[in-house]
Amino acid sequence: MTSKGRQQGPILSEVIKLIFLGRVSHATVLGPLTVGTSTTSTSAIGSSALNSGPEILCKRPQARWMLVIACALLMFSGGCRQDEGPLGLNLLPAVDGVNVFLSDTFPINMQTLREGKLESQQPPRLAAGEMQDEETGNARVGFVAQLRLNAENIDLGDSLTGDSLVLILNLSGFYGDSSSLMRIRVWEVTEPQFSDSIYYQWQVPTTRPEPLGEALYAFSSNAIVEISEPQPDGSDSVFRYGNQIRIPLRTELMNRILAVSDSPALANNTSFLNFFRGIYVTAERVDAASRGCVLYFLGSSLRTGLNLYYQTAGKRSRFDITMNSQSARRNAFFSDPRGSRAGTALNPDSLQLPFTLVQAGGYLKTRVSFPGIRSLGGGRIVVVNKAQLVFPAAEGSYSYPYTAPDRLFLVVADSLGGNSTSLMPDLLEPYYGGEWRDSSYTFIINRYLQLLLQGTTPDQGLVLLPGNSIHSLNRVVLNTQTAATRQPRLILHYTLLPR
Repeated sequence: MTSKGRQQGPILSEVIKLIFLGRVSHATVLGPLTVGTSTTSTSAIGSSALNSGPEILCKRPQARWMLVIACALLMFSGGCRQDEGPLGLNLLPAVDGVNVFLSDTFPINMQTLREGKLESQQPPRLAAGEMQDEETGNARVGFVAQLRLNAENIDLGDSLTGDSLVLILNLSGFYGDSSSLMRIRVWEVTEPQFSDSIYYQWQVPTTRPEPLGEALYAFSSNAIVEISEPQPDGSDSVFRYGNQIRIPLRTELMNRILAVSDSPALANNTSFLNFFRGIYVTAERVDAASRGCVLYFLGSSLRTGLNLYYQTAGKRSRFDITMNSQSARRNAFFSDPRGSRAGTALNPDSLQLPFTLVQAGGYLKTRVSFPGIRSLGGGRIVVVNKAQLVFPAAEGSYSYPYTAPDRLFLVVADSLGGNSTSLMPDLLEPYYGGEWRDSSYTFIINRYLQLLLQGTTPDQGLVLLPGNSIHSLNRVVLNTQTAATRQPRLILHYTLLPR
């Protein structure tokens, strides 16, 4: 390894050494440090793991890193982008055995893994759909939700006659091929649902064998439906609704609800949720040759739920049972990678593939490691000035209808490739990154890499995750270092100090 530098007295060198050996108050293992004249150097680099930095206090260990990611999403969602800049470059000249380097030739290992257990309860939005993708195979999602009363001790009147019962779902978007015709089905759940319970992404509820109703739908952002709504004075008025799917439900359920008017079943929500435990909504492709899509729905809204139209004493009325903020709700996912590139990547005998994958829905993630990186420096002290990690997407894999996730996250891996509960030390820093930009994801991992090189964090690797795992099926195909072009890189500015 070669170096160039100007000599300027030993004092500065000793101060930097003391800071990074922990004998002077933390100049924060990564602030702007030294860089003078730099030369490019290649050396063996090593496997990555995560550091056991401060932990988020949370009732369940798995929820810790999920909570941290949620906090990071809030921090990064609306703020202006801070240019991370070349930390400390050209700030200080080389001194007394202090050599500064820039290298981007470190080996990076990347491996596609199935996600393990991922909690899916109370997501920010609900999803239902099916996609068939040559990259990831067949993936499906449906949602479970309670519907709740808006008042207590409900008496709808005497001599009730039912007109219709409709499930209203309010759309908030889609992913995939929006031209695909989807068959949406509504099922009645037979098991209790609880908003304070843990549910994992693969847990599908038990339901009655026959659906309550179904409808065919192809996404349209401009669709308007006109509905004649009863008014308090007995008249009807026409209302125009947008971004709404209306699914007629079976007469049997309508009559069941009317039959319990002014009974304990409609006295309060505890009783009602024993009477009607919730719905499970699925959507599948009508044409098996189509690519399919996922429909997104508002998680709670006074316009989402059951509208029961009925008459009493010659007057037409409407009774609403809604999905509100107190409703237990969750998304349930299913995936089958057979016949796809994901199926190849998940085969343990498949090595050195030119691609890896990340997909939401608790489906696919990528483990990242840096073989041999701890040998960097050859026994000298390594000070990380800036560590930039770039993951380019495979060309052509992120065009419509399979747009890439807006953001990925790097979390610490455990010894089995799972998501460690240890906090990624750079996660809450403004320079951290992870946004989709210029067909790549770029992270700054200064603190993590410094702790890894110091040997104070286990060398078990990192895990790439999507930021919307429990309410989406977004996916991205990333290049590995065996790809012909646009390979991932670790770009490291670092300083070598004598021991």
